[in-house]
Amino acid sequence: MRNILLLGAGFTKNWGGWLAAEVFEYLLGCQEINRDPVLVSLLWKYQLTGFEKLLAELHEKKNSHGELSATENQIKIFESAIYMMFKDMNAGLSRIVNWDLQSNLTRNFFTKFDAIFTLNQDLFFEQHYFNDNVTLLSSPPKKWDGVFLPGIEKITPYDSWAESTLRPSTNFNFDENSRHQPYFKLHGSSNWITDQQRLLVLGGDKVSKIASFKILSCYFDIFKNYLNSQSKLMIIGYGFQDDHINDALEAAVKNGLKIFVISPHGANLALEINKKNNNNKMMGDSNVESIFKQSLIGASRSNIKETFKDVGSAEYKKIMRFFDS
Repeated sequence: MRNILLLGAGFTKNWGGWLAAEVFEYLLGCQEINRDPVLVSLLWKYQLTGFEKLLAELHEKKNSHGELSATENQIKIFESAIYMMFKDMNAGLSRIVNWDLQSNLTRNFFTKFDAIFTLNQDLFFEQHYFNDNVTLLSSPPKKWDGVFLPGIEKITPYDSWAESTLRPSTNFNFDENSRHQPYFKLHGSSNWITDQQRLLVLGGDKVSKIASFKILSCYFDIFKNYLNSQSKLMIIGYGFQDDHINDALEAAVKNGLKIFVISPHGANLALEINKKNNNNKMMGDSNVESIFKQSLIGASRSNIKETFKDVGSAEYKKIMRFFDS
Protein backbone atom coordinates (compact mmCIF):
# COMPACT_ATOMS: atom_id res chain seq x y z
CA MET A 1 0.00 0.00 0.00
CA ARG A 2 1.49 3.33 -1.10
CA ASN A 3 1.09 6.50 0.93
CA ILE A 4 0.66 9.67 -1.13
CA LEU A 5 0.13 13.31 -0.21
CA LEU A 6 -1.83 16.13 -1.87
CA LEU A 7 -1.23 19.72 -0.74
CA GLY A 8 -3.32 22.85 -1.25
CA ALA A 9 -2.99 26.49 -0.25
CA GLY A 10 -4.14 25.73 3.29
CA PHE A 11 -0.90 23.82 3.83
CA THR A 12 1.43 26.78 3.23
CA LYS A 13 -0.94 28.94 5.28
CA ASN A 14 0.50 27.21 8.36
CA TRP A 15 3.79 29.06 7.71
CA GLY A 16 2.38 32.37 6.48
CA GLY A 17 1.29 31.61 2.92
CA TRP A 18 -1.78 33.42 1.61
CA LEU A 19 -5.25 32.06 0.98
CA ALA A 20 -7.61 33.51 -1.64
CA ALA A 21 -8.99 36.20 0.69
CA GLU A 22 -5.47 37.42 1.47
CA VAL A 23 -4.52 37.41 -2.22
CA PHE A 24 -7.60 39.59 -2.83
CA GLU A 25 -6.34 42.06 -0.25
CA TYR A 26 -2.87 42.06 -1.83
CA LEU A 27 -4.25 42.72 -5.30
CA LEU A 28 -6.38 45.59 -4.00
CA GLY A 29 -3.13 47.34 -3.11
CA CYS A 30 -1.55 47.05 -6.57
CA GLN A 31 -1.35 50.48 -8.19
CA GLU A 32 -1.74 49.12 -11.73
CA ILE A 33 -5.04 47.50 -10.78
CA ASN A 34 -6.24 50.58 -8.88
CA ARG A 35 -5.84 52.66 -12.04
CA ASP A 36 -8.38 50.48 -13.86
CA PRO A 37 -11.96 50.83 -12.51
CA VAL A 38 -13.04 47.68 -14.37
CA LEU A 39 -10.39 45.54 -12.65
CA VAL A 40 -11.26 47.02 -9.27
CA SER A 41 -14.94 46.27 -9.85
CA LEU A 42 -14.12 42.70 -10.90
CA LEU A 43 -11.95 42.21 -7.82
CA TRP A 44 -14.88 43.03 -5.57
CA LYS A 45 -17.18 40.88 -7.67
CA TYR A 46 -14.96 37.86 -7.05
CA GLN A 47 -13.96 38.72 -3.48
CA LEU A 48 -15.44 35.50 -2.09
CA THR A 49 -14.89 33.14 -5.02
CA GLY A 50 -11.25 34.02 -5.71
CA PHE A 51 -8.95 35.77 -8.14
CA GLU A 52 -8.83 32.79 -10.51
CA LYS A 53 -12.53 33.28 -11.35
CA LEU A 54 -11.72 36.90 -12.20
CA LEU A 55 -8.91 35.86 -14.52
CA ALA A 56 -11.22 33.32 -16.16
CA GLU A 57 -13.78 36.06 -16.89
CA LEU A 58 -11.12 38.28 -18.48
CA HIS A 59 -10.05 35.45 -20.77
CA GLU A 60 -13.67 34.65 -21.64
CA LYS A 61 -14.28 38.29 -22.64
CA LYS A 62 -11.18 38.25 -24.79
CA ASN A 63 -12.21 35.02 -26.50
CA SER A 64 -15.79 36.12 -27.09
CA HIS A 65 -14.95 39.56 -28.46
CA GLY A 66 -11.75 38.81 -30.33
CA GLU A 67 -8.41 40.53 -29.77
CA LEU A 68 -9.67 43.59 -27.91
CA SER A 69 -6.66 45.63 -26.82
CA ALA A 70 -8.31 46.84 -23.60
CA THR A 71 -9.06 43.31 -22.43
CA GLU A 72 -5.62 42.08 -23.48
CA ASN A 73 -4.04 44.89 -21.48
CA GLN A 74 -6.19 44.11 -18.45
CA ILE A 75 -5.08 40.48 -18.58
CA LYS A 76 -1.43 41.56 -18.67
CA ILE A 77 -1.93 43.94 -15.75
CA PHE A 78 -3.72 41.35 -13.66
CA GLU A 79 -1.32 38.51 -14.41
CA SER A 80 1.65 40.78 -13.68
CA ALA A 81 0.12 41.58 -10.28
CA ILE A 82 -0.34 37.87 -9.57
CA TYR A 83 3.31 37.11 -10.43
CA MET A 84 4.41 39.95 -8.14
CA MET A 85 2.21 38.49 -5.41
CA PHE A 86 4.01 35.15 -5.72
CA LYS A 87 7.38 36.93 -5.68
CA ASP A 88 6.52 38.78 -2.46
CA MET A 89 5.00 35.70 -0.81
CA ASN A 90 8.02 33.56 -1.74
CA ALA A 91 10.33 36.22 -0.31
CA GLY A 92 8.42 36.11 2.95
CA LEU A 93 8.38 32.31 3.10
CA SER A 94 12.13 32.19 2.44
CA ARG A 95 12.78 34.13 5.65
CA ILE A 96 11.28 31.45 7.87
CA VAL A 97 13.87 30.03 10.24
CA ASN A 98 13.53 26.58 11.79
CA TRP A 99 10.34 25.64 9.94
CA ASP A 100 10.75 22.15 11.40
CA LEU A 101 10.89 23.12 15.04
CA GLN A 102 10.91 19.72 16.70
CA SER A 103 14.10 17.82 15.76
CA ASN A 104 13.13 16.96 12.17
CA LEU A 105 9.69 15.73 13.26
CA THR A 106 7.86 17.55 10.45
CA ARG A 107 10.49 16.65 7.86
CA ASN A 108 10.41 12.99 8.86
CA PHE A 109 6.63 13.04 8.49
CA PHE A 110 6.94 14.09 4.84
CA THR A 111 9.58 11.44 4.09
CA LYS A 112 6.98 8.76 4.86
CA PHE A 113 5.14 9.49 1.61
CA ASP A 114 5.94 7.62 -1.59
CA ALA A 115 5.03 10.70 -3.63
CA ILE A 116 3.98 14.27 -2.91
CA PHE A 117 1.60 16.16 -5.20
CA THR A 118 0.78 19.84 -4.79
CA LEU A 119 -1.58 22.38 -6.33
CA ASN A 120 0.51 25.18 -4.83
CA GLN A 121 2.73 27.37 -6.97
CA ASP A 122 4.72 28.98 -4.19
CA LEU A 123 8.26 27.84 -3.34
CA PHE A 124 7.91 26.87 0.32
CA PHE A 125 8.87 23.22 -0.19
CA GLU A 126 11.78 24.11 -2.48
CA GLN A 127 13.04 26.66 0.05
CA HIS A 128 12.93 24.37 3.05
CA TYR A 129 12.32 20.70 2.30
CA PHE A 130 14.50 20.66 -0.83
CA ASN A 131 17.47 22.24 0.94
CA ASP A 132 20.56 20.39 -0.31
CA ASN A 133 22.16 20.86 3.10
CA VAL A 134 19.28 19.03 4.80
CA THR A 135 19.55 15.27 5.04
CA LEU A 136 16.17 13.64 4.50
CA LEU A 137 16.01 11.50 7.58
CA SER A 138 13.42 8.86 8.35
CA SER A 139 13.01 5.97 10.70
CA PRO A 140 15.56 3.27 9.83
CA PRO A 141 16.10 2.05 7.25
CA LYS A 142 16.64 5.36 5.46
CA LYS A 143 14.05 5.69 2.69
CA TRP A 144 15.27 8.55 0.50
CA ASP A 145 18.56 9.97 -0.70
CA GLY A 146 16.90 13.25 -1.66
CA VAL A 147 13.86 14.86 -3.26
CA PHE A 148 13.33 16.06 -6.82
CA LEU A 149 10.95 17.54 -9.40
CA PRO A 150 10.54 14.89 -12.13
CA GLY A 151 11.16 16.20 -15.62
CA ILE A 152 12.28 19.65 -14.45
CA GLU A 153 15.74 21.15 -14.91
CA LYS A 154 17.50 24.34 -13.82
CA ILE A 155 18.17 27.12 -16.31
CA THR A 156 20.12 29.32 -13.92
CA PRO A 157 23.29 27.97 -12.27
CA TYR A 158 22.13 28.11 -8.65
CA ASP A 159 22.29 25.15 -6.30
CA SER A 160 18.95 26.03 -4.77
CA TRP A 161 15.81 24.88 -6.59
CA ALA A 162 13.95 27.85 -5.09
CA GLU A 163 16.41 30.47 -6.35
CA SER A 164 16.72 28.98 -9.83
CA THR A 165 14.56 29.52 -12.86
CA LEU A 166 13.31 26.11 -13.98
CA ARG A 167 11.93 24.58 -17.16
CA PRO A 168 10.68 21.21 -18.38
CA SER A 169 13.52 19.01 -19.57
CA THR A 170 13.48 17.78 -23.15
CA ASN A 171 13.20 14.14 -22.09
CA PHE A 172 10.65 13.24 -19.44
CA ASN A 173 11.43 9.94 -17.78
CA PHE A 174 9.93 9.20 -14.37
CA ASP A 175 11.36 6.26 -12.43
CA GLU A 176 9.05 5.17 -9.61
CA ASN A 177 11.88 3.12 -8.11
CA SER A 178 14.22 6.07 -7.73
CA ARG A 179 15.86 6.69 -4.35
CA HIS A 180 14.73 10.31 -4.65
CA GLN A 181 11.28 11.27 -3.42
CA PRO A 182 9.14 12.70 -6.27
CA TYR A 183 7.44 16.07 -5.81
CA PHE A 184 4.88 16.95 -8.49
CA LYS A 185 3.55 20.50 -8.95
CA LEU A 186 0.31 19.74 -10.78
CA HIS A 187 -0.43 23.36 -11.73
CA GLY A 188 3.11 24.48 -12.49
CA SER A 189 5.19 26.84 -10.39
CA SER A 190 5.97 30.51 -9.95
CA ASN A 191 9.59 29.91 -11.05
CA TRP A 192 8.92 27.69 -14.10
CA ILE A 193 9.03 28.95 -17.67
CA THR A 194 8.59 27.40 -21.09
CA ASP A 195 8.89 29.11 -24.47
CA GLN A 196 9.50 32.42 -22.68
CA GLN A 197 6.22 32.24 -20.77
CA ARG A 198 5.51 31.35 -17.15
CA LEU A 199 4.29 27.82 -16.64
CA LEU A 200 1.39 28.46 -14.32
CA VAL A 201 -2.15 27.10 -14.54
CA LEU A 202 -4.49 29.85 -13.35
CA GLY A 203 -8.06 30.85 -14.07
CA GLY A 204 -10.67 28.73 -15.79
CA ASP A 205 -10.51 25.72 -18.11
CA LYS A 206 -7.59 24.17 -16.26
CA VAL A 207 -8.01 20.84 -18.02
CA SER A 208 -7.16 22.29 -21.45
CA LYS A 209 -4.33 24.36 -19.98
CA ILE A 210 -2.81 21.27 -18.37
CA ALA A 211 -3.17 19.41 -21.67
CA SER A 212 -1.27 22.19 -23.46
CA PHE A 213 1.85 21.57 -21.34
CA LYS A 214 3.35 18.11 -21.81
CA ILE A 215 5.01 18.11 -18.38
CA LEU A 216 1.74 18.94 -16.58
CA SER A 217 -0.21 16.44 -18.65
CA CYS A 218 2.30 13.75 -17.63
CA TYR A 219 2.10 14.86 -14.01
CA PHE A 220 -1.69 14.60 -13.99
CA ASP A 221 -1.58 11.13 -15.54
CA ILE A 222 0.92 10.04 -12.87
CA PHE A 223 -1.32 11.52 -10.18
CA LYS A 224 -4.30 9.49 -11.41
CA ASN A 225 -2.17 6.35 -11.67
CA TYR A 226 -1.02 6.73 -8.07
CA LEU A 227 -4.59 7.28 -6.89
CA ASN A 228 -5.73 4.08 -8.56
CA SER A 229 -2.79 1.87 -7.58
CA GLN A 230 -3.48 0.56 -4.09
CA SER A 231 -2.76 3.88 -2.42
CA LYS A 232 -3.92 5.86 0.57
CA LEU A 233 -4.11 9.62 0.18
CA MET A 234 -3.61 12.32 2.79
CA ILE A 235 -4.90 15.76 1.81
CA ILE A 236 -3.67 18.90 3.60
CA GLY A 237 -5.12 22.31 2.88
CA TYR A 238 -7.03 21.55 -0.34
CA GLY A 239 -10.48 23.18 -0.54
CA PHE A 240 -11.91 20.85 -3.24
CA GLN A 241 -12.54 23.72 -5.67
CA ASP A 242 -10.89 22.17 -8.74
CA ASP A 243 -13.29 19.97 -10.69
CA HIS A 244 -10.56 18.02 -12.50
CA ILE A 245 -8.95 17.08 -9.19
CA ASN A 246 -12.31 16.17 -7.65
CA ASP A 247 -13.19 14.05 -10.69
CA ALA A 248 -9.89 12.16 -10.37
CA LEU A 249 -10.52 11.57 -6.66
CA GLU A 250 -14.09 10.46 -7.25
CA ALA A 251 -13.01 7.92 -9.88
CA ALA A 252 -10.25 6.57 -7.62
CA VAL A 253 -12.60 6.27 -4.64
CA LYS A 254 -14.73 3.91 -6.72
CA ASN A 255 -11.58 1.79 -7.07
CA GLY A 256 -11.04 1.72 -3.32
CA LEU A 257 -8.95 4.83 -2.57
CA LYS A 258 -9.01 5.82 1.12
CA ILE A 259 -8.47 9.43 2.22
CA PHE A 260 -7.42 11.29 5.35
CA VAL A 261 -8.12 15.05 5.39
CA ILE A 262 -6.39 17.80 7.38
CA SER A 263 -8.47 20.98 7.27
CA PRO A 264 -9.83 23.53 9.77
CA HIS A 265 -13.28 22.01 9.03
CA GLY A 266 -12.13 18.41 9.39
CA ALA A 267 -14.71 15.88 8.21
CA ASN A 268 -17.26 18.72 7.92
CA LEU A 269 -15.37 20.26 5.00
CA ALA A 270 -17.64 18.71 2.36
CA LEU A 271 -20.75 19.99 4.18
CA GLU A 272 -19.27 23.50 4.37
CA ILE A 273 -18.48 23.45 0.64
CA ASN A 274 -22.04 22.33 -0.15
CA LYS A 275 -23.54 25.16 1.90
CA LYS A 276 -21.17 27.76 0.45
CA ASN A 277 -21.98 26.71 -3.11
CA ASN A 278 -25.74 26.79 -2.46
CA ASN A 279 -26.15 30.03 -0.48
CA ASN A 280 -25.98 28.28 2.87
CA LYS A 281 -28.70 25.77 1.93
CA MET A 282 -28.15 22.02 1.75
CA MET A 283 -29.08 20.67 -1.70
CA GLY A 284 -28.41 16.96 -1.29
CA ASP A 285 -25.06 15.24 -1.41
CA SER A 286 -22.46 16.95 -3.57
CA ASN A 287 -19.72 14.95 -5.28
CA VAL A 288 -17.31 16.02 -2.53
CA GLU A 289 -19.70 14.71 0.14
CA SER A 290 -19.95 11.47 -1.81
CA ILE A 291 -16.14 11.25 -1.87
CA PHE A 292 -15.96 11.79 1.88
CA LYS A 293 -18.68 9.29 2.78
CA GLN A 294 -17.12 6.54 0.67
CA SER A 295 -13.43 7.09 1.38
CA LEU A 296 -12.69 9.01 4.57
CA ILE A 297 -10.62 7.05 7.09
CA GLY A 298 -10.01 10.00 9.40
CA ALA A 299 -9.63 13.75 9.61
CA SER A 300 -7.90 16.40 11.67
CA ARG A 301 -8.71 20.05 12.28
CA SER A 302 -5.24 20.76 13.60
CA ASN A 303 -2.73 23.37 12.60
CA ILE A 304 0.03 20.93 11.66
CA LYS A 305 2.73 23.46 12.52
CA GLU A 306 1.49 23.36 16.12
CA THR A 307 0.58 19.68 16.20
CA PHE A 308 4.04 18.60 15.08
CA LYS A 309 5.66 20.33 18.04
CA ASP A 310 4.54 17.53 20.34
CA VAL A 311 5.04 13.89 19.35
CA GLY A 312 3.04 12.87 22.39
CA SER A 313 -0.12 14.82 21.59
CA ALA A 314 -3.35 12.97 20.85
CA GLU A 315 -3.77 14.89 17.58
CA TYR A 316 -0.29 13.93 16.38
CA LYS A 317 -0.96 10.27 17.15
CA LYS A 318 -4.32 10.46 15.34
CA ILE A 319 -2.62 11.79 12.20
CA MET A 320 0.16 9.20 12.33
CA ARG A 321 -2.37 6.33 12.38
CA PHE A 322 -2.68 7.01 8.66
CA PHE A 323 0.58 5.10 8.14
CA ASP A 324 -0.32 2.10 10.29
CA SER A 325 -2.29 0.04 7.80
